Amino acid sequence: MSPTVPQGHTKGPFLVSAPLSTIINWEREFQMWAPAFYVVTYTGDKDSRAIIRENEFSFDDNAMKGGKKAFKMKREAQVKFHVLLTSYELVTIDQAALGSIRWACLVVDEAHRLKNNQSKEKEGVQWEAKDEEEEEEEEEEEGEKEEEDDHMEYCRVCKDGGELLCCDACVSSYHIHCLNPPLPEVPNGEWLCPRCTCPVLKGRVQKILYWRWGEPPPPVGAPPGTAPPQEGPPQALQGRSEREFFVKWVGLSYWHCSWVKELQY
Repeated sequence: MSPTVPQGHTKGPFLVSAPLSTIINWEREFQMWAPAFYVVTYTGDKDSRAIIRENEFSFDDNAMKGGKKAFKMKREAQVKFHVLLTSYELVTIDQAALGSIRWACLVVDEAHRLKNNQSKEKEGVQWEAKDEEEEEEEEEEEGEKEEEDDHMEYCRVCKDGGELLCCDACVSSYHIHCLNPPLPEVPNGEWLCPRCTCPVLKGRVQKILYWRWGEPPPPVGAPPGTAPPQEGPPQALQGRSEREFFVKWVGLSYWHCSWVKELQY
């Protein structure tokens, strides 16, 4: 990214849009090759992202981090950070907030997602900086509208639309047949997606040493009445094997390596 920074000019801000599973790799690369860059990771649920915008996007003195470096950035740039790391889905969901920033450069990991002219990701990253008057008008209009649903409009697995099951803890949406294992019907009450129910990693991953196919999750029983009587009771819906990574943790020796699921990484 350094060639995009003209000598003597402000560094950024740069927007990096990447899959959630690779954001930790971007963080590691910036720490290794561009330690002077102030990098902010913009992920999490709606409330978490609001806290990040409040504390990391502006130059509020109470929320500022970095001492003299931060004050120097305040004089040179419109935002506190040099680089913002986020995902395609959050670029689409928070287009109003991210679109108001005058980005020096946009980096898209796996840019094939932009080939479709109708894609939400492409709409989300093709914006122009708005004037202050336009921003005030939009804020007034948004204040009059009811709160909209922030969930993804397509399945996180197959990227198609249709009838989707929405997670109650994050913005993810899924077809019930795309889940692992597939669900026979829409569950009642609160439902959490596979990513939200995965155990949190015990630390930061330094590198992947090996991978393997894990055991498929236990099958889910099909509801009664879904199979003809002559064929016997309905068969359980089988799950799919998913990859597991043998990883080394940052700050720990090779004695402490362990297996993690792909959903966790």
